[in-house]
Amino acid sequence: MRGMRILAIALCCIGLVGVAHAGDPPPGIVVSITRDGKIFVAGREVADDQLDARFHELAATSKDRRILIDADKAIERKRVDAIVARAKAAGLTHVTIGQAPRVAPPPRASH
Repeated sequence: MRGMRILAIALCCIGLVGVAHAGDPPPGIVVSITRDGKIFVAGREVADDQLDARFHELAATSKDRRILIDADKAIERKRVDAIVARAKAAGLTHVTIGQAPRVAPPPRASH
């Protein structure tokens, strides 16, 4: 049972599953920063000038929500740190920097 809970938490943290049980933390959200600097929150592009409002919306639903900042390695660390600071300023307390697991593309069919 413990293994299933760990798997469920891991999937929630990467934004793949939103199943909640009483007492569980809210599902996690991945904030991605692409090589060209675009920002995506839970897979949807968010303009930089709208990011603070989006973080406030997330904090309004739950300050315990987990946020994973996944930035392309070409992005400067100070930019990532600034986004972490903005999330925390909005009231989000569980913000981490890391890499969301990538889903491998399906194998090509051989003809």
